[in-house]
Amino acid sequence: MMARQNPKVRKMLNALTETARVASVIVDGEEAGRILESGSAHYITHPDPEHRYLALDHFVVDHGPFLRMKKTLKRLAMLVDFSCSSCLWITLDGLQDKVTPLVQDGAMGRYYRFGGQTVDLTPEMSECLDKGEVVTAPVDHPSNSLTVLAPVLDSLGDTVGFVELSAAHPITNKIEPGYN
Repeated sequence: MMARQNPKVRKMLNALTETARVASVIVDGEEAGRILESGSAHYITHPDPEHRYLALDHFVVDHGPFLRMKKTLKRLAMLVDFSCSSCLWITLDGLQDKVTPLVQDGAMGRYYRFGGQTVDLTPEMSECLDKGEVVTAPVDHPSNSLTVLAPVLDSLGDTVGFVELSAAHPITNKIEPGYN
């Protein structure tokens, strides 16, 4: 808990929280829902035990919404004055208590690990999805990252995912990239 009181940590968390607030307003849940092709979603929600990476091999997206989202995530990360990674995580019908990374920019994400098709919901992810509010992840974490989650809402106000904004912890400054 002492890390929260550090001025560098507080300054970075404030910047990430403000950026997450912006993300929660501008990232469109319907647009996010148009990115992944239905066949790809099927392979993520129904993994083939004989072909472990089939969903990754068959990851087909609609390039228009994908590129618009990628640019949006890149622009969001530019709102802070330090290196920041961003990732759009979505919920999929048929996946209980899991989310899948859909679009990412940068290598400092807290949750993604190379080859991962889904991730179990953490308490902060569940809170963001359930409440539809910006949530700060625990500061003291083995990833050595500072992370804030921004809800992604559709036009009905339902939370369909979240944007993860992560940066290297300013004190430890050692972070493992997700592709390791």
